[in-house]
Amino acid sequence: MDSLNIITAIQTILKGKLISEASDSEISKELLKIYFIIGLRPQHFPTKEQDVFIFQYLKAKFGHKTLEELYLAFDLAINQKLDLEDYKVFDQFSIEYLVRIMNAYRKWLIKTKTEIEIKEEPKLIEMIITDKEKKQDIAEWEAKKDINVHYIPLYIYDYLCEFGKIILSANEKALIYQKAAGMRYSMLQVEGGGEFTTFAEMFKKGYQEIKGDEVLRIKELAKKISVYDYLKSL
Repeated sequence: MDSLNIITAIQTILKGKLISEASDSEISKELLKIYFIIGLRPQHFPTKEQDVFIFQYLKAKFGHKTLEELYLAFDLAINQKLDLEDYKVFDQFSIEYLVRIMNAYRKWLIKTKTEIEIKEEPKLIEMIITDKEKKQDIAEWEAKKDINVHYIPLYIYDYLCEFGKIILSANEKALIYQKAAGMRYSMLQVEGGGEFTTFAEMFKKGYQEIKGDEVLRIKELAKKISVYDYLKSL
């Protein structure tokens, strides 16, 4: 699916009926579709008593998501589009399984938003990421022991700044940007080629002289370095 179609699909899905506003019948209908696509056999469908608990849990924990998002999460899972070690249901639609899929979907949504510029409604995705979820993501990264700066998602920087865990002065930002420019230089030097040659010519004049697309790359790298330094300081 190309970028335009992804944008259209996400915008449509996020405008759907919220789980918190849906009736049990509407949620049940969505879950039946999900049971079918994940290969859950009818004899293993949740009982009526379990359904009541699942409906309540969905409204309490994922009420801010739409019914369409609920289906999309599992559709992405079976197509191996989510960052999951195992997406199979193994004949038991448990709460743990539901949470695992929905958490992986949330991270996919944030990553998709980061990679694609949604021009018409730039705040649409941010609106459905709750403070609780943001803090969960922060806690997950704060608990990591082995951290590769290049794998740090940019939204973690935004969350840390939002909750006052990263506060940088203009001078500190400039120093980190300079550090990021040096790191970018080293990365391109290893790769070699014309891209390095062009970058090196600008870099030799001073990091402030770096222009074009490289400015955005360095800014993104600077954010990752800021997060890395914060995590290492804990």
